[in-house]
Amino acid sequence: MQASPNIRSKIISVLLILAFASAVFGACYYYNINTARLSVREISELTGFPENGPVIITGGEFIREGDRESYHLQLELKIAGCLYLPRMFDIEINGSPAASETVYRGGLFMLIPGSENGGCFEIEISSGHEHLPELASYIYFGSTSQIYEFINSITMCNYYLLGGCFAIMLACVILYVIKRNERYLIWLAALSFFSASYYRVKELLDIIVPNLRLLDDYNSYHVINQVAIVCLQYKVMSYFMPVKLRGKSFLFYVIPAAIPALLLYSNQTAYTFALCFFYAVLYLCYMLCFLKIPPAEKTDRYVLFFAMILTVVLRFFDILCDGSMLPSGDVNLRFRLRGVISIIFIVAFFVIVMKRFAQKFNEADLLNIHLEEESRRKAREQTVFVRSMLHNLKTPVFSLSGYTDMAIRALEKEPEQALKYMQKTNEKALLVGQMMDNIFLVTQIQSDMVMLQEVPVDLRSVLTTVTDSSTEAAGGKKHTETLDIAESLSVIGDPLYLQQAFQNIVDNARIHTPEGGSISISVRRAAEQAEIKISDSGCGIAEEDIERVFDAYYSKHADGKRSSGLGLYISSEIIKRHKGSISVTSEPGQGACFTVQLPLSSENI
Repeated sequence: MQASPNIRSKIISVLLILAFASAVFGACYYYNINTARLSVREISELTGFPENGPVIITGGEFIREGDRESYHLQLELKIAGCLYLPRMFDIEINGSPAASETVYRGGLFMLIPGSENGGCFEIEISSGHEHLPELASYIYFGSTSQIYEFINSITMCNYYLLGGCFAIMLACVILYVIKRNERYLIWLAALSFFSASYYRVKELLDIIVPNLRLLDDYNSYHVINQVAIVCLQYKVMSYFMPVKLRGKSFLFYVIPAAIPALLLYSNQTAYTFALCFFYAVLYLCYMLCFLKIPPAEKTDRYVLFFAMILTVVLRFFDILCDGSMLPSGDVNLRFRLRGVISIIFIVAFFVIVMKRFAQKFNEADLLNIHLEEESRRKAREQTVFVRSMLHNLKTPVFSLSGYTDMAIRALEKEPEQALKYMQKTNEKALLVGQMMDNIFLVTQIQSDMVMLQEVPVDLRSVLTTVTDSSTEAAGGKKHTETLDIAESLSVIGDPLYLQQAFQNIVDNARIHTPEGGSISISVRRAAEQAEIKISDSGCGIAEEDIERVFDAYYSKHADGKRSSGLGLYISSEIIKRHKGSISVTSEPGQGACFTVQLPLSSENI
């Protein structure tokens, strides 16, 4: 039995994730394990420093006296060097408190052999608390230049992290000022600031709550800080994906998971396992939330999954190194893994934000291009419309003038002929009036100023009036027109506007139907609607023109003539305002069929 393509793709994805995670973890482990290390005995035999930089001193001894724990080193040095500890501790050298230089939150101590000590140094390191972090992989020894070069690399890494966090924070604030409805930008800016001000927040809390003993311990403060960051991440995530699991916020599961680490902070081994449990719960909740991202936003899911995998690998590597379950070294000190880890999700969310803004800008550009094209098209159509209307008005106006002159001249000698001329004059005046009414009605429609009555309208009466009307639309052509109404149906609406809508459709059929052609109108009931079909045997409509026949100012005649392009537009707008619909089907040379559907009045339902 073969696996389905979907299962195979999932298996491949899992294997790729495992391969990536293993590669990152292996690279970090390899970098740490290859960090230069020398035992206490080997340090004592040095006559010169290794060229590959400062080395880690191993071989010390932990001593516990009551509630106090300390770490002891016995060195016999032949050369002067520097001792560097990445955190501040209480140090005694040969029984006396040692003066240290504080360098990037760590302590730097000079060890200079002399006649007083004979090159022998008894070093005792303590933290002033009940427990002492594992120091076997944290004490660096080297020349002054090597130690400062090492510290500079740590400082530069931290500056890059700080710069990245503050750049993202500033960008989020600027974007929020521009788009106030994107509230997640403020939370992302707060998350960036909090992550960048890791130690500054501790200093602020020490001022606000000076007697809060939990903050004095590095382990407990780390957990409290992470819980605060998780709460900010929750607020950011809530704008991008569902953040509830089984109906509850994922904070409901994550915050209780942090309690064991806060209770066991004084026991390094127990604290390490408790911290691993906390992060396991946290990243499991993250993964379940990421899986709820809509399929349309799968790019967001990929970005967040990549960030989570990288975060998980580096986080657990750092915890295991800090708990002495893996060898510590340059990778988790020189590169400040906790700072790197804290910024990964910030960068991931910022990438998603930038992608969404890029999509919005792209959509805005496309919309602007479309609006510009539409504006140019409307301008061209209005220009053609104005020219066409002027042309169409010019003919009847000239005819008015001509027939009026002829009527005046024939009035005395040929009264009957003068009467015919006056009738022609009246027809042309009515045509001009109809054109002006159409223009005025279009302006009302486009300004949404059409006021419709809502009264029962008998379709038989309206359509009979339309077919009996004699207009110049036919251009003197004779057609066969039939009206087929199976039953008397009425709709709710404005009789005058509905008559005009059907008149425009019928007149359009008359214009495009040749001499001797036929026009048929049928009315049928279709569920709770009246269906009116107006068919002709004219030239038909080309496929590319069907979608535009109801556009304002659009006109296209088979003989090349132009019209106002308002008739069918007016009809469609009137029918829409009566909660109806209009459509057309046609094939070139086979005529056209306009179908109008209008809701029936209650008396017909």
